[in-house]
Amino acid sequence: MSAELLEPPKAGEDCRSLHRYVTELVERTNALLNMSGTYEGRVRSAMGMGHLRIVGQAAELRVFTHGGDSLDSSDNRIMPTVTLVSSHNPSNFGETVTFTCFVPADATGTVTFIADGVTFGVVTVSGGVAVAQLSGMGSGTHVITAAYSGDYRYFPASVQLLQQVNALRPPVVQVAAQPNPAVKGIDFVVFLANVIGQDPIPPAPQITGDVAFYIDNSLFESEPLSFLSGQTWRATTADNPINYLDFGDHQILARYEGDQNYDPAWDTVTLRVLLAPNVVVTASPNPVPPGFDTTLVCTVSRPYGNTPQPTGQVQFSDQNGNIGSPVDLDQNGVARLTFSAGNTPTVFHITGKYLGDDNYAPTQSATFDLQVVDALVVGPLPSEIDVATLCQQTGSFAVWFDLYAPATRTNVYLYSGDQYGSPNGTTIVDILLPGGTGQTTLVATPSSMQGWIAINRFLRVYTQKVDTAVSSCTNQFVFGSGRWRIQFRDDPNGGGNIIPFFYNGQQVNFLDTRITYELQL
Repeated sequence: MSAELLEPPKAGEDCRSLHRYVTELVERTNALLNMSGTYEGRVRSAMGMGHLRIVGQAAELRVFTHGGDSLDSSDNRIMPTVTLVSSHNPSNFGETVTFTCFVPADATGTVTFIADGVTFGVVTVSGGVAVAQLSGMGSGTHVITAAYSGDYRYFPASVQLLQQVNALRPPVVQVAAQPNPAVKGIDFVVFLANVIGQDPIPPAPQITGDVAFYIDNSLFESEPLSFLSGQTWRATTADNPINYLDFGDHQILARYEGDQNYDPAWDTVTLRVLLAPNVVVTASPNPVPPGFDTTLVCTVSRPYGNTPQPTGQVQFSDQNGNIGSPVDLDQNGVARLTFSAGNTPTVFHITGKYLGDDNYAPTQSATFDLQVVDALVVGPLPSEIDVATLCQQTGSFAVWFDLYAPATRTNVYLYSGDQYGSPNGTTIVDILLPGGTGQTTLVATPSSMQGWIAINRFLRVYTQKVDTAVSSCTNQFVFGSGRWRIQFRDDPNGGGNIIPFFYNGQQVNFLDTRITYELQL
């Protein structure tokens, strides 16, 4: 038998209120019991759960708080207000969560923190507050209880909350191609995929599984993860994809396939494949005498057919650094730069660095040696015929020329001979510089050849045994196909070292020419 309960006492009321409540309840149930029956039931109030037994007009009440303590009507303590707060709810897998329990400011004692029935902290109350932290909660819902111990003012009391923990977050994938851009046929390209956990590891489980690498949506390789550091695992390709790819852009996708704990994740990167052009540097003229200019030429060409014509610029350099500013390639892939050789014999180590374009990688040429040599310069060779006697089979013709010699030279000698370089009849040996014995006339030195001596030299070459032919003596005398050579040496007798000289802008060791002269009488 049961009766409708009266409104129970509120939290904070003392035991006398509870006693009055029970007495009134007994009086109301006497009519039902006819002064002699028995009633037993449960009592629920903000103070706790209790057991009520009524025999006749006598009532026995025992109330138990949430902490299990037994109360009676003579206990004057009050029921405290207890609250529990989570620092973040929901939280992530394995994340540390701070739980704060609030009790009255004048309360003393301790608070026991319990997660799913397991105690994780017993904290002394200070200023009405007790704080505890809990890490490593798995995903799902967890029951957190804060049980206040009570003191001489307050009954024991407890409070609960439900802590929600999110599932493991998918890892983050970061893919890279090294090097990028890459040069076809030269570079070895490696794809790297870092798989990074987003929850603390531990308590979150380690990341396992494979990463599949795709090139332009086609599977290239699948590689296992290995631990790198912290929360990062890495997969690396072993083969070189560069030889399979044409020049241009290619999409690289790295897909982590996931495992029993983690969902799949992926990332992409663009790999640019460039071609390596052929780059060659030359100079014209080379060698070059001091004080003269030469033209540096860099040719940038396709590595093979059906590829675009290289465009862009070339930077010329020597052992002292860059030579001027970059030079544009023309439509044929050639860059030209006028270069002053200076006034001192030396060697310039010339390179040309092609700076690249959208299809071609920056590429440097091999080193080209530009030589500035101690040499002579021979001007144009006008000629005349000098015939002593008509129809005489032995005769001579004369050549005059301008000779430019470095002012530092004091001994330069001329040597002439036939087409084989051998003396021929009378050999001409003259000292050509001032102070010598030959026929020399100083002439004005061009302003572009400072530090040089200019000499006008008249050379008479006798025609004995030099491919001569005589036709009709009545009207003309012809030298047919006469060939002769001249050399410059540092010995007056035609021996010693040959001194380089330049004729028509090119270095030669001897001048070898075939001349046909005709004299009309």
